[in-house]
Amino acid sequence: MTTESQMLIALANLAACTGVGWACITRFAVMAASTTAISWRLRYAALFTSATASGWSPILFGLWPTVLQVVITLVFLSIIGLGAAWADGVPTYARRRISRSPA
Repeated sequence: MTTESQMLIALANLAACTGVGWACITRFAVMAASTTAISWRLRYAALFTSATASGWSPILFGLWPTVLQVVITLVFLSIIGLGAAWADGVPTYARRRISRSPA
């Protein structure tokens, strides 16, 4: 593989990972500990962290992404896009369940 093709794949991966990261940031903006289950907050934190690490992997780890890595990241981005219900706040499935003690 030529250096130019590696650079193009790395740029495509950075762009896709930036999209995933931005989607996570928009989710963070509507999440709060009082309204969002911790499992969902941790999922998006892990996704944001892994997307950032993947996007910057040539600089951080000296690892060049593959075309398959870019495709997988784009699939993640499409799945996040399908969950656009977050635009109106935390969806019901991600809301924190408040346990009520018997009075």
